[in-house]
Amino acid sequence: MTIKHSTIVLAISVAVAITLPFYYLARTKNVDYKIFYTRAGWGYDILVDKRLVIHQECVPVLAQKKGFATEQSARAVARIVVHKLKNNQVPTLTYGELIQVSHN
Repeated sequence: MTIKHSTIVLAISVAVAITLPFYYLARTKNVDYKIFYTRAGWGYDILVDKRLVIHQECVPVLAQKKGFATEQSARAVARIVVHKLKNNQVPTLTYGELIQVSHN
Protein backbone atom coordinates (compact mmCIF):
# COMPACT_ATOMS: atom_id res chain seq x y z
CA MET A 1 0.00 0.00 0.00
CA THR A 2 2.78 2.45 0.91
CA ILE A 3 4.70 1.90 -2.33
CA LYS A 4 1.55 2.40 -4.43
CA HIS A 5 0.70 5.57 -2.49
CA SER A 6 4.25 6.88 -2.88
CA THR A 7 4.17 6.20 -6.62
CA ILE A 8 0.90 8.12 -7.00
CA VAL A 9 2.22 11.06 -4.97
CA LEU A 10 5.43 11.07 -7.01
CA ALA A 11 3.51 11.00 -10.32
CA ILE A 12 1.28 13.89 -9.24
CA SER A 13 4.30 15.88 -8.03
CA VAL A 14 6.12 15.40 -11.34
CA ALA A 15 3.00 16.43 -13.32
CA VAL A 16 2.63 19.59 -11.24
CA ALA A 17 6.35 20.40 -11.54
CA ILE A 18 6.19 20.08 -15.32
CA THR A 19 3.01 22.10 -15.88
CA LEU A 20 3.44 24.84 -13.27
CA PRO A 21 6.12 26.81 -15.16
CA PHE A 22 3.96 26.86 -18.29
CA TYR A 23 0.95 28.03 -16.29
CA TYR A 24 3.08 30.90 -15.01
CA LEU A 25 4.29 31.73 -18.53
CA ALA A 26 0.74 31.90 -19.85
CA ARG A 27 -0.27 34.36 -17.13
CA THR A 28 2.46 36.82 -18.06
CA LYS A 29 1.61 39.80 -20.17
CA ASN A 30 3.80 39.43 -23.23
CA VAL A 31 4.61 36.18 -25.02
CA ASP A 32 6.31 36.75 -28.37
CA TYR A 33 8.72 35.11 -30.80
CA LYS A 34 11.70 35.98 -32.99
CA ILE A 35 12.83 34.11 -36.08
CA PHE A 36 16.54 33.64 -36.84
CA TYR A 37 18.73 31.91 -39.40
CA THR A 38 21.68 29.58 -38.78
CA ARG A 39 23.80 27.37 -41.04
CA ALA A 40 21.40 24.51 -40.24
CA GLY A 41 18.30 26.46 -41.33
CA TRP A 42 15.68 28.64 -39.68
CA GLY A 43 14.82 28.60 -35.98
CA TYR A 44 12.90 30.60 -33.42
CA ASP A 45 13.12 32.06 -29.93
CA ILE A 46 10.15 32.34 -27.59
CA LEU A 47 10.27 35.40 -25.33
CA VAL A 48 8.21 36.08 -22.24
CA ASP A 49 8.27 39.69 -21.12
CA LYS A 50 11.27 40.11 -23.45
CA ARG A 51 13.18 37.30 -21.69
CA LEU A 52 14.30 34.27 -23.66
CA VAL A 53 12.57 31.10 -22.44
CA ILE A 54 12.88 28.80 -25.50
CA HIS A 55 15.67 28.77 -28.08
CA GLN A 56 14.81 26.33 -30.88
CA GLU A 57 17.54 25.91 -33.50
CA CYS A 58 16.24 22.66 -34.96
CA VAL A 59 12.86 21.24 -35.92
CA PRO A 60 11.29 19.71 -32.82
CA VAL A 61 9.95 16.13 -33.04
CA LEU A 62 12.52 15.08 -35.66
CA ALA A 63 15.44 12.90 -34.59
CA GLN A 64 17.95 14.75 -36.78
CA LYS A 65 19.28 18.17 -35.85
CA LYS A 66 18.04 20.16 -38.81
CA GLY A 67 16.64 23.66 -38.92
CA PHE A 68 13.39 24.64 -40.60
CA ALA A 69 13.68 24.80 -44.38
CA THR A 70 11.88 28.15 -44.62
CA GLU A 71 11.35 31.20 -42.50
CA GLN A 72 7.59 30.70 -42.92
CA SER A 73 7.75 27.20 -41.40
CA ALA A 74 9.72 28.44 -38.38
CA ARG A 75 7.26 31.30 -37.95
CA ALA A 76 4.23 28.97 -38.14
CA VAL A 77 5.64 26.65 -35.47
CA ALA A 78 6.66 29.58 -33.24
CA ARG A 79 3.07 30.87 -33.45
CA ILE A 80 1.75 27.44 -32.37
CA VAL A 81 4.10 27.45 -29.37
CA VAL A 82 3.05 30.98 -28.40
CA HIS A 83 -0.62 30.00 -28.73
CA LYS A 84 -0.09 26.96 -26.51
CA LEU A 85 1.69 29.01 -23.84
CA LYS A 86 -1.06 31.62 -23.83
CA ASN A 87 -3.65 28.85 -23.41
CA ASN A 88 -1.96 27.06 -20.49
CA GLN A 89 -0.77 24.16 -22.64
CA VAL A 90 2.63 22.50 -22.63
CA PRO A 91 4.48 24.03 -25.62
CA THR A 92 5.49 20.78 -27.26
CA LEU A 93 4.84 20.05 -30.90
CA THR A 94 3.40 16.77 -32.13
CA TYR A 95 4.39 15.10 -35.37
CA GLY A 96 0.86 15.73 -36.68
CA GLU A 97 1.17 19.46 -35.99
CA LEU A 98 4.51 19.50 -37.77
CA ILE A 99 3.02 17.79 -40.83
CA GLN A 100 0.08 20.21 -40.82
CA VAL A 101 2.44 23.21 -40.76
CA SER A 102 4.51 21.79 -43.62
CA HIS A 103 1.39 21.44 -45.81
CA ASN A 104 0.28 25.06 -45.32
